[in-house]
Amino acid sequence: MTIEIEEVQDELRRMANIIGAKSDQLPTVGRLQGGGRPNINLAEDGMLSYEAYERGLQIFCYTFTDLAELMYHTFQNVVPAMASAHASRMEASGEDFYQHFLSKKIELMSKIKPEWGKRVEDEHNQAPY
Repeated sequence: MTIEIEEVQDELRRMANIIGAKSDQLPTVGRLQGGGRPNINLAEDGMLSYEAYERGLQIFCYTFTDLAELMYHTFQNVVPAMASAHASRMEASGEDFYQHFLSKKIELMSKIKPEWGKRVEDEHNQAPY
């Protein structure tokens, strides 16, 4: 089964709506803008890529064959800004920034898919720090 670019766009929007992500926090889809803004692209061979360019140079490019894995990676890059804004507001009360950040990141990823929140938590717990 081949994926269409519209399906990618629809899934991105659907997931963004679940957590209240704004369009300027999301990557573009099928229209590379440059300036370091991530873009999701669909190649003719069906490969999905999450990429960014700045001044004509590729900053990064990750490729996927699975839409769900692409979306997980995408939201792993969208959610931190939202979690950071939340943690900054909480930090004013004298509480630990990172703890609020991590909890909000897990909460937002769980809202999209419960297993994603668990995956973020597991990745955190396995980190060597």
